[in-house]
Amino acid sequence: MTLENVKIDTTVDGQYEGDSVGALVGYAEGSVTITGITVSGSIKAYDGVAGVLGRVYAPKGVSGTKNSYNVVVTNCSNSASVTATRGNAGGKAAGIIGMAGDQSSGFNEIHVTVTGCSNSGSITSPTTKPEGGNALLVCYLTLSSDKGRASTYTHD
Repeated sequence: MTLENVKIDTTVDGQYEGDSVGALVGYAEGSVTITGITVSGSIKAYDGVAGVLGRVYAPKGVSGTKNSYNVVVTNCSNSASVTATRGNAGGKAAGIIGMAGDQSSGFNEIHVTVTGCSNSGSITSPTTKPEGGNALLVCYLTLSSDKGRASTYTHD
């Protein structure tokens, strides 16, 4: 999937039910390329919340086969306020990507690259648990090195 050069001004209020919510993409599996996205407004949801991409994973795959998937986010900006409302279990919120990774029970790997992106919006999550929280660009990564995988995250 490739998405580019989109301006979004939105209000999303899914504080009790919304999981994997982004202004552009809520949930994606596999390779994704996102370029030149500008987001403003307000986004509130339960977990995996971000200005651009809520949650992205490598598909689980099949034992004995390993595929690599690339997530490339370039020249995107978020000025929307982003809020994850999931408290005790750890709500994840970020300006660009809420959650990304390979699925720990899977066999595929994912490579996440964020370049030239910025966040000026407020990022809020009520949790104090280590698996939750908030971040300016990417909040939560699950990158496994078992099963022969070598998932990566790079940014500038």
